[in-house]
Amino acid sequence: MAAEYAYALNQAAQPLQTPYRQPAQQPEFPQKPQLKKVPRPHVDRRALERANNKKIAKVFAMVAFSIVLFGIFCNSFAAKTESRHTLDSINEKLSMQEDAHIVLENDLTKLVSAENIDKIAMQKLGLVKLTNADEDYVELESENRVIVSQVKD
Repeated sequence: MAAEYAYALNQAAQPLQTPYRQPAQQPEFPQKPQLKKVPRPHVDRRALERANNKKIAKVFAMVAFSIVLFGIFCNSFAAKTESRHTLDSINEKLSMQEDAHIVLENDLTKLVSAENIDKIAMQKLGLVKLTNADEDYVELESENRVIVSQVKD
């Protein structure tokens, strides 16, 4: 009985054998070309650092240049605005001067008019306007020459 029992244990200890199944066939993909590994040449780290520093310097230079251009633009805009305000004030002064000039021209025209001259001559200077009886005509001896007085020596 012990042998049967041992046999039964031996059978239970062995795994059940199942038939082997073959895996499904994989689809065939085109093979990727194999890249050749090229040995890297020796790289000088200092040269790389210098190149990187040059790139950084170029970026800083471009940023500085952009800031300068922006400053010039702002300055020119401010100058243009200031010039516009100055021009507006000058135009305003000019229009006031033109108005004053027109007023003075009108006053001068009034003062120079024949009626005003007669009025000022009579009132301020005491002159009297001639009548037709007060007019005397002089006949000339020659066409363009008149002797007003002659001095005797």
